[in-house]
Amino acid sequence: MPQPRRMQERPAANWRSFDSANIEWLPVAADSTG
Repeated sequence: MPQPRRMQERPAANWRSFDSANIEWLPVAADSTG
């Protein structure tokens, strides 16, 4: 049975790497999302 915590932890860890890798366009994406 997949726990909801794992699902939330997965994207969080992914975002960390993503943020560091694409920190340049991060503000642009945030602005686009509103």
